[in-house]
Amino acid sequence: MKPISIHRTLIILIMLLAACAPITVHAAQATGEIDPVMLDALKSASFDLSSVGEDLAEVTLVDGAWEGEPYQSGTESQPSVRLYPDPEHTMAALGDLTGDGIDELVAVLAINTGDLDEFITLAVMSVGEDSNLTQLDTADLGERTQIEQLAIEEGQALVEAVFVDEQDAVCYPGIADTLHLFFENDVLQIISETGDAGSGDSYDPNAMGPGEGEQIPYEDLVANAVTQQGIMTIHQVEDQWYLEIPQDMLGRPFYWYSELSKVPAAFGAMGAGLGRIGEKMVEFEQIGNSIIVNELSSVTTKRSKSGEDASLDRAVAESALPSVLLSLPIVAESPTGALVVDFGLPLSSDLVDFSVGNVYQMLDARADFDYERSFIQDMDAYPNNIGISSLLTFLVTPSSMEDPYAMGMAAPEPATTQSVLVRHNITLLPEIPMTSRYADPRIGYFTVAYEDYSGAEAPDVVDRELITRFRLEKQDPNADLSEPVQPIVFYISREVPARWRSSIKQGVEDWLPAFEAAGFKNAIVVKDAPSVEEDPNWDPADTRHSVIRWVAQPIANAVGPSTVDPRSGEILSAHVQVFADVLELIEQWYFVQASAVDERARTLPLPDEILGAALRQVIAHEVGHALGLSHNYKASQLYTIDQLRDPEFTSQHGTSPSTMSYGRYNYIAQPGDGVTSLIPQLGPYDFFAIQWGYMPIADALSPEDERTTLD
Repeated sequence: MKPISIHRTLIILIMLLAACAPITVHAAQATGEIDPVMLDALKSASFDLSSVGEDLAEVTLVDGAWEGEPYQSGTESQPSVRLYPDPEHTMAALGDLTGDGIDELVAVLAINTGDLDEFITLAVMSVGEDSNLTQLDTADLGERTQIEQLAIEEGQALVEAVFVDEQDAVCYPGIADTLHLFFENDVLQIISETGDAGSGDSYDPNAMGPGEGEQIPYEDLVANAVTQQGIMTIHQVEDQWYLEIPQDMLGRPFYWYSELSKVPAAFGAMGAGLGRIGEKMVEFEQIGNSIIVNELSSVTTKRSKSGEDASLDRAVAESALPSVLLSLPIVAESPTGALVVDFGLPLSSDLVDFSVGNVYQMLDARADFDYERSFIQDMDAYPNNIGISSLLTFLVTPSSMEDPYAMGMAAPEPATTQSVLVRHNITLLPEIPMTSRYADPRIGYFTVAYEDYSGAEAPDVVDRELITRFRLEKQDPNADLSEPVQPIVFYISREVPARWRSSIKQGVEDWLPAFEAAGFKNAIVVKDAPSVEEDPNWDPADTRHSVIRWVAQPIANAVGPSTVDPRSGEILSAHVQVFADVLELIEQWYFVQASAVDERARTLPLPDEILGAALRQVIAHEVGHALGLSHNYKASQLYTIDQLRDPEFTSQHGTSPSTMSYGRYNYIAQPGDGVTSLIPQLGPYDFFAIQWGYMPIADALSPEDERTTLD
């Protein structure tokens, strides 16, 4: 309901170009007494970091950081170096590494070469008089490495770190290890506790761990596991979570949907609440000793009529190569041939394609992911999907496009730790997609778009759109009015205040007459969510359920998003969210717009009778979105002043032809008119739109078959 600012739009565009944000841990620790004079000297020390980049051969820090010249004039892409994790919380250790009785200083540097990959390097410095520092050697520890602890003991630097392995997904650390750094014949040596990484100034994390292709015996893996059976089997072994993928699930289309399930209080101050993070159509594929998670979005946005022209099918396929979201090593194989992967490790990170960090970016904040304080809270196996709850922790720093000091503003807000709970749902899509219906610009539906290369109507590419709608099928196809095979079920979530449940239920059920006009009786059912005692595993973020949620954030808004099968436009579930301050908004609107006619509105606070009726209209509007309808901005202009002041007309037709418009309360009516219909309700357009979008068309087997009837 709120417009997106140009500034936020630019951030979104930048996000689309970004592959992965740098990860920084701010909970790291170091040992060794380092006096302030030496720390100040470190903040202005000089380094030769040419092992990382040629333009880093001469780097001199200023206040613990350095920035090079932009690679291209007028851009912000430039090399940078800073003390890790930041200049005010420098990680360094002091101790004798060379055996000469004189302490050396080991510091950690974070290096950005101008793109989004951050390299971690250890610098060993000799300490001279007046704490003068001279570089002795460096050790490069790779991209996106997270340093947990640094200490010098018995002539060795001990580094506890988490590394990204070449088989890991792009944006999460995969291997924990402790490194031992020491000098031998004046050469800095590095040995890992999980395998000898060799010597020299470059450390290869891929040298660690089991050999390629090694697996755990299935019997050993499940012996002490807590196992859940479902469409895929989940095994929990202490804090490790494994996913067992049956062979018949490989190559099947799944819908991966992630949303914010719980958020910190600070989210409300930043103008956000619960809601969608990302959604993809994916498949699981075995390649060698790994399971690949492929994104199939490009497959659905470029289409031909498969099988009619093999050459054309090949051409489309060659231009719609799926992207690899994850590569997961196979760790075991069941006796039935099901393949087991460690699914907890990637899902306990801020995945680039489902990134909470991107959400923070849209809120004008920088969020540095903290792997140490992030973990899987729960995984659930269901008959048609799996659900994963990931608690992710970030160090969040508010940002601004302007320099607050240059603008004469107050100092920036300090960084804070914030944790969010992300719910991932991976749902098997229907084996037979729902019959699609082509969109028509004269009727407002949300759509899924694709490029048609079939040449059926024109030799060139045809842009097509399919409307989004729930799958409704008549129990009796020959009856004018029939119960649906499967009704649309909305749950009122557990956290919705009892005070407003009745109004919310009425707002959903307001759509029943529109569906009756389309031929469906009892098309929508509204239920209270089961209690914890009735169903402890019920989750409002589960994509099996359409849910109306109450968000305790100071935001004057409500939204009605849905999850959609991109192949057909079928709405799989909807997640309406009502923010608490929408009550204040409708109270203010009604007081200003309707108090001249409605004497009850002349005293604040308004009675529940008014607020409940106004909230009912808000719910009807958002449920309209959840059913597939977009806004109808023209509707609020249709009725004349005389009609809006006519008690008989407004009682029969309401105050707007559509509840999907942004028509407000009837401020046109004047005292003495006798008008009592002041709040918008479903109008004739809404009935027609539902009939047009949901009415079954006999004998139609394709969208093309429906055109004559729908036109």
